[in-house]
Amino acid sequence: MADDLFALKRAASPCSGERRHERGVVLIYSLFIMLILAAIGLAASSTSVFQQRMSGNLLDQDLAFQASESGLRMGEAYLEGLTSIDRGAAGCDASSAPCVSTINSVNSGVFTSSTVLWTATDIYTFPASTFPSGIGEVKTVPRFIVEYDTNLPDTNSSLGVGTGVNIPGSDFYRVTARGTGRTDSAQVIVQSIYARRF
Repeated sequence: MADDLFALKRAASPCSGERRHERGVVLIYSLFIMLILAAIGLAASSTSVFQQRMSGNLLDQDLAFQASESGLRMGEAYLEGLTSIDRGAAGCDASSAPCVSTINSVNSGVFTSSTVLWTATDIYTFPASTFPSGIGEVKTVPRFIVEYDTNLPDTNSSLGVGTGVNIPGSDFYRVTARGTGRTDSAQVIVQSIYARRF
């Protein structure tokens, strides 16, 4: 009878010997799959953070460009409002209103953050009341400098020697503006040559 019972148990579970050797294999596979899923999740997370930083930097650069363009347009508008030739003066006082400086009076001709002291007296700074509202997120308000460059006579005019009058032609000014983004580390410097006939 005991032999019959033992045979019955054996017949009910024919694979019991094989299962003893498979213990823990599913756990190892599960841990391996969880490890792969965690690695994929971390990679996706770091990619997302990287893209967010990139978009923040692009926004900073775009704000700096818009701010510097505003400064450039304001300098050109100042030149447009001149009623007579202004050949500039080195170190002119731009503390309350824009002025015309002489060419290369604040630098050697190359405008970068290191070659120009952007707080010099002939650098004009936007007052808060005239600062464009659309770019109000910038760290530092735009600054610009207007420099007189040269007079270029018309090619078909006479020299006018001894006449005591200005030779017909165009007077050229250089306008340089600097703008920042939401931080001062994002800087853009733009420059234009502006011609006026007086």
